[in-house]
Amino acid sequence: MAAETTEHTDLLAECESVMDEIYALSRQNAPNFGVSEENFKNSLRKTARKFVLSNSSEQISAGEVKDFLRQIHADDLLMALACANGDERAWWEFDHQNRSYMERVARHLASTEMDAAEVGHTVYGE
Repeated sequence: MAAETTEHTDLLAECESVMDEIYALSRQNAPNFGVSEENFKNSLRKTARKFVLSNSSEQISAGEVKDFLRQIHADDLLMALACANGDERAWWEFDHQNRSYMERVARHLASTEMDAAEVGHTVYGE
């Protein structure tokens, strides 16, 4: 088990430059979100670790992990982390991007317009 952990740690270490690139691009797209590089990269590491462990029956290369990391919707991850940290700008952006979609889903699922509005208020209240 220790050898496996060391191997995964080494594999993730080989991917640090890609994590740096992903963070830099995300920060460029959303410079006002208060997410530290370490917080962002820790999230990427956890996700990459799960990817590696889920494929434990086969040998995963650093290139495959890098490709996986590049497929992550990093701007959404940055926003989610910022929202989790209580960043008001991130919450505003989330609302701006997703409110109409959430309202459509609520209207689709609810039996009346009033129920749909109540669902929306509940979701935002929670």
